[in-house]
Amino acid sequence: MNIGYVWVLANYPGDAGAVDLDTPAKMLDRLFSEVMNDVVNMDENKTHILNVLTLSKWEESEVRCQIATLLKPLTEDKNHYLQFMDRYLKVYQENNGHIEEPDKI
Repeated sequence: MNIGYVWVLANYPGDAGAVDLDTPAKMLDRLFSEVMNDVVNMDENKTHILNVLTLSKWEESEVRCQIATLLKPLTEDKNHYLQFMDRYLKVYQENNGHIEEPDKI
């Protein structure tokens, strides 16, 4: 039996409801997205440009730092996840803040 996670969107009218996070890439996509949102909206962030979906250099650095901290306790496959983070951020920046299919990263 496979067990995954469900991400529930309930904050705003029109949210998708429950989203099945049935692959590691989809779970990491959600995690990375939440970290990026937190960094962009930090009070100490003075680098974000309104209506720009890509990350500033400071934001990207802070996102990398926070994600690496979250992944630090992992012993198995930590390097794999750090490499995924590198590819993910590259695609994110190249596609103006859009990740279409995390499973293909």
